[in-house]
Amino acid sequence: KAHEVESAFNGVTIYPMSLIRSRGSAAQYDSGDDNQRCEHVGFHYSLKNSMFVNPKWSMNLKPSKPGGPTGYRAIVTLSYAIIGRPNVMFAVVLGGLVFCLLFICPLWTIVVSIKSLVLLMMTAKKQERVKERGDSSFECSVIDAREM
Repeated sequence: KAHEVESAFNGVTIYPMSLIRSRGSAAQYDSGDDNQRCEHVGFHYSLKNSMFVNPKWSMNLKPSKPGGPTGYRAIVTLSYAIIGRPNVMFAVVLGGLVFCLLFICPLWTIVVSIKSLVLLMMTAKKQERVKERGDSSFECSVIDAREM
């Protein structure tokens, strides 16, 4: 037999859509005037209807074993959530592109610029050493030597 309650936690609540629609904008989450009440309690109060707990629907959650799928089941569920839904897949791909454009591409540009600057400085130092020795027969840069 179902138990009548004002509100319940750690369980499943099925709200009749007709009840929510009949309450209109009055059916809303509310954490109370002092924000100390759990929001679902305020939602239940706003419906102004009896709630019942079915004892067969117990949710046995332990801190050491949280709810939800784990292991292979979690991978399958997550894969379906991403690949099986075009909107989610679009958001994941778009997020990856934005991440690449905002972080990876500028970082790559900075690294390539630093590498070019270091190579240019090394080439200039080698040319200075060659000029100091007075050896005019060997006037090629590091870049020219690599191209040969």
